[in-house]
Amino acid sequence: MLKITNYVQRIATAEWAIPEYVIDFHDLTFIYKGEAVYTVNGKPHKVSAGTLLYIPPGSTRSAYTFAENPMHSFALNLVTDDASLLRFPTLKHAGIDEQLVDLYLKFDKAWLLRDKYFKLKTKSYLTLILCRINELQALNAKTDRRIERAKEYVLANYQKPVSLKQAAEREGLNGVYFGALFKKNTGQSFNRYVNAIRINKAKDLLADGNSVADTSLMCGFDNIFYFSGVFKKIMGKSPIHFKK
Repeated sequence: MLKITNYVQRIATAEWAIPEYVIDFHDLTFIYKGEAVYTVNGKPHKVSAGTLLYIPPGSTRSAYTFAENPMHSFALNLVTDDASLLRFPTLKHAGIDEQLVDLYLKFDKAWLLRDKYFKLKTKSYLTLILCRINELQALNAKTDRRIERAKEYVLANYQKPVSLKQAAEREGLNGVYFGALFKKNTGQSFNRYVNAIRINKAKDLLADGNSVADTSLMCGFDNIFYFSGVFKKIMGKSPIHFKK
């Protein structure tokens, strides 16, 4: 169980500070703008825009900001009986990730609104925030942003004709080089990645009552026989077995 004991979108004043004391919660703070210094167990850490700060319970914590560049952050205080959900380093530079910022803003809105769906909304947004932080943590410095953009492009366009050549040209790369780069970064070919996305969607459409022919078209396949072959290769069964 993960419980939120406190949350604040903190727009610090020049005089803002946290006195030194031992916390009994998990402090998960995302620095949106500005700078501050958090001292954790006697060690100072300067944080700035794009930094994720994690301080576990039992830690001695204090903090202050700078008058010339005060901190703007989203701070969550959490308690849980499963600490594996919060295995983060003290500092992680995530950058100003648009998805993460959007989730924090949605959480903030739900927190302030406090309507009858308050608990469900805040729990859902917290789960998505933690998922996004883990995704960002998995993206190490060697991750090629061109490949990440290509993956996002596939997710947005899988229902249309999507080719390796198109994806390569979007990044200004030769098709052969891009194909090798994609496989090196993902462990699978570009076409395999596209088809996996399409077949995952196809399962949902078939389970929702759509015909095999319609599902094939809605998932970007212009040939029902090719679709059925790809489906069976990936799933081990023909599409008809998944249709309700």
